[in-house]
Amino acid sequence: IHGRLVDLCQPSHKRFNLAVTKVLQKHMMSIVCDSEETARDAILYLKRGRDSYESHEIVVGDG
Repeated sequence: IHGRLVDLCQPSHKRFNLAVTKVLQKHMMSIVCDSEETARDAILYLKRGRDSYESHEIVVGDG
């Protein structure tokens, strides 16, 4: 797991903060995984925990 999208996408300059926030909007808290296997493990972990896994978006990067 690489982390949450909001933590991985930092604008190169402060003046772009609003633009990045606008583009990412509802995906900012998405969890970025390196493989489908890791994504499945993350979903299982969330299912076992207190959080509802339906409230999390899992994104698989390709590398």
